[in-house]
Amino acid sequence: MRVTVLLALLGLLVASCDKNPVKVVPLPTQKKAWIGSYSGASGQGDMVLDLEQTGGALAGEITFTALPWYYRVIGVVNSDSVFLNLDPRYSSHPSEFSLRAQVLPNGGLSGMMSIAIGAGLNAALTCRPLARRSVEIDRIHNLPFDVFGMVYDGSRFWLSTTIDFARMNPDGTIADTIKIYHNPPLAHWTSDVVMYDGGLLWGVFGITIIGPTLEVTNVADLLAFTADGRTPDSLRIGHQPLGLAHDGTHFWSLRDHPPALIEFDGTGAVMDSLPVGIPDAYRLVFDGAHFWTVGWFLKRLYEVDVNGEVLAICDLPSSGGLPAGLAIEGSHIWYGEGILLGASKLYRLTIP
Repeated sequence: MRVTVLLALLGLLVASCDKNPVKVVPLPTQKKAWIGSYSGASGQGDMVLDLEQTGGALAGEITFTALPWYYRVIGVVNSDSVFLNLDPRYSSHPSEFSLRAQVLPNGGLSGMMSIAIGAGLNAALTCRPLARRSVEIDRIHNLPFDVFGMVYDGSRFWLSTTIDFARMNPDGTIADTIKIYHNPPLAHWTSDVVMYDGGLLWGVFGITIIGPTLEVTNVADLLAFTADGRTPDSLRIGHQPLGLAHDGTHFWSLRDHPPALIEFDGTGAVMDSLPVGIPDAYRLVFDGAHFWTVGWFLKRLYEVDVNGEVLAICDLPSSGGLPAGLAIEGSHIWYGEGILLGASKLYRLTIP
């Protein structure tokens, strides 16, 4: 009798488990990012590492100054040690890159990384943790043409395309298109890098100078324009910028080799140079207090203070395209993304 009762209770327990299976609680995922530098006999430069940690597993992306500039990586964290190799989903030779580092008490990283392809690399690294800020998407505009750069003039957005500038209202409607000529009316001109200084718009005309011993120097003329065309204003700077911004008084340029913010006046004279430490920084805007730039390979938004220190990293919305520009509209940051040949997507972002 007692055995029969026990069997009956066991049957009820099994039936209850079938109807109410035990739920497997997924492990929480944490996002962590670091910025720093590496140095060794075979090379030195800047780096940014952005990882997701689920339990002891790591997966993410790294960008650095040395070729090939960018990797997708996976690995593990064991106690206070991080071990990374290439993600085999994106590489047939995962061991061609390795990173071994200790997590320091301040949250930074210290260790070694190596690359076994090309010129090779074996270098010590030191990184500090980066704060991560959240991003809210307020508005999305899909455009049926390529956008390569953009700027807000206080009323409309100027979108640089392959042949002209399209002016867009903040609601996404295209107001008109403006044709600009380098030497009117001979050379039609547009610029991927654009800036507004409160009165004039500025674009870049890149120039390559070959010296008597075949040395190559890249400079740029900054050309001013309005909706009526070119103005007489122009100035020359000693590099071809990836971004331009105006702080209300002076011009700022984003130089790529090595990455730096270059401050210059209305004559082109350099006033300051601030290393920025983001290997793939692309485009530049100033919101009145901070600079913002985006990564070309590691598609993140970065907040940078007026001293060139990177304060925070932000995830960006993505449809799998390439960065197509940044613009500031009041308290909003606009991010452009090239989707396919002949199409672009613009996001209006708020960062709480």
